[in-house]
Amino acid sequence: MFKRKALVSAWQASTHLGLSESFRERLWSRVVEGLDAKRRRLWDRARDLWLLDWSYLKPAPNAVRLYVDVDVEVGGQWIADVIDLPGVLAYGKTRDEAVSNARVLALRVLADQIDAGERAAVASIAFVE
Repeated sequence: MFKRKALVSAWQASTHLGLSESFRERLWSRVVEGLDAKRRRLWDRARDLWLLDWSYLKPAPNAVRLYVDVDVEVGGQWIADVIDLPGVLAYGKTRDEAVSNARVLALRVLADQIDAGERAAVASIAFVE
């Protein structure tokens, strides 16, 4: 098993280094040699996953993640507070309405900050509750 792990590591490195396809195929055949058909299919599926480009999962360098804190007040009214933007809080009759109002207000504040030059342009915005 240790030999197989070492071969897989070598194959992954050869993929990132951009070595020839024929070399990588020869290396992969050494990884799966001696396996029965079922296990070979599993290893081939893992290889296909390793070859996928996962870069789209990385956040953009100028992405903004805003945390929303939601509470219900004594009178039954909901309040949503965007923690990362001071003063951005909104009320609503329901939880969803309060969160929606807070998101709208946060987007307006961000737009004003970008227009005023206080913040660089934003690639994406994610709200986390």
